Amino acid sequence: MIKKDHFTNNSGFTLIEILASVVILSLISFGFLALFTHASKSNILSENILDGNYIAQTEIEDIYQYSTETTITETISNMESNAYHLTNSGDDFYQLRQKNDDYSVDIHFLHNDQQPSLWRVTVTVTDERGSSSLLAKIESVYQWQ
Repeated sequence: MIKKDHFTNNSGFTLIEILASVVILSLISFGFLALFTHASKSNILSENILDGNYIAQTEIEDIYQYSTETTITETISNMESNAYHLTNSGDDFYQLRQKNDDYSVDIHFLHNDQQPSLWRVTVTVTDERGSSSLLAKIESVYQWQ
């Protein structure tokens, strides 16, 4: 004969308890997923800004080197031979641009009216992969021969 107590054992989990635990674990997992997505976007943005700062710093150092060895017109010629395009110029300013798939580098030379041998140099790096956002901008004043 079969005992009825054997079929009425209540020691397991009910379907409601299992569903509730799955829902709670899913909510926690989605929270971590959002956190990782945000961290990934922040890392990409930081990497782009770091690249932009590196490019701007390299260019400003090259321009400093030119200022110690050449005249302003020779500097502009040297930069044009290094893949820069003269976009605008006048008696007291020059604007150069170099553009590739990832970045655009704009360099502006502005003559100082107060002291004839000084030029203000501005290097601007923008991201060309979508939003054209500013990544770096460095300004300095150099004295040419």
